[in-house]
Amino acid sequence: FIRHLRAVQLKSPAKAPCFEECDSDEDGTRLKHRPLSFDEIDEERDPERIDDKDVLCVELAGLTHDLGHGPFSHMFEEYMNHSRSQERADGQKRKPFCHEEMSAKLLDQLLRVNNIDIAKYTPRLNRKDIEFVKILMTGLADNARWQEDKWGRPESKRYLLEIVANKRNGLDVDKFDYFCRDSLSMHGNIPAHVPVMRIIGSSRIIPAKSTIGYQEKTAHDILKVFQFRTTMHTEAYQHHTTKASLVP
Repeated sequence: FIRHLRAVQLKSPAKAPCFEECDSDEDGTRLKHRPLSFDEIDEERDPERIDDKDVLCVELAGLTHDLGHGPFSHMFEEYMNHSRSQERADGQKRKPFCHEEMSAKLLDQLLRVNNIDIAKYTPRLNRKDIEFVKILMTGLADNARWQEDKWGRPESKRYLLEIVANKRNGLDVDKFDYFCRDSLSMHGNIPAHVPVMRIIGSSRIIPAKSTIGYQEKTAHDILKVFQFRTTMHTEAYQHHTTKASLVP
């Protein structure tokens, strides 16, 4: 059994085994399957029409977006940023460490060092698609410029960047996945009060703003997502027992 929570288990010992990949068809479905719930949208819901390449890119982003996590997960980021906060010899400040950006760099390195021609394995994809996978992994701020030539897609598909790493409102499948995964490991069940599939099922594309919207009836459900995030950070991720165990 592979434990995902590591030091958190000192505060809340896992009540159920958690595999690296969960094949359940319930809310604990592995992240690889999450984007499909968003992407397999019929023509009425998706006026721009998502094609097979888009679906594959989102799947790849879901599978690789956490490559950049170091040992002890986010604690590694804190260590790196503390170290990088020191000024360089030339007086310049170092850029903060970001595991999403590191994931994109590692994906590039894996392809380059292993001399992998992605077109050999997946003829449908080209270099622009890999660049699109990387921006799906890191997300894009609302005010950031869309680079159609680099990513090979019109800005009307900007909403695809809200699936894996949503910089617009934080509601993405990464969050849905680790909520279900960590709750299952800590408490032995998936949080029934956070109806993930109901929220995903209520999603619609808003062409005028190129964003993913949700039906008003799920407003309270979406609020529960962020309330549960606060609970998990308070009772697990940022609990003093968890943090103390990671101090060298």
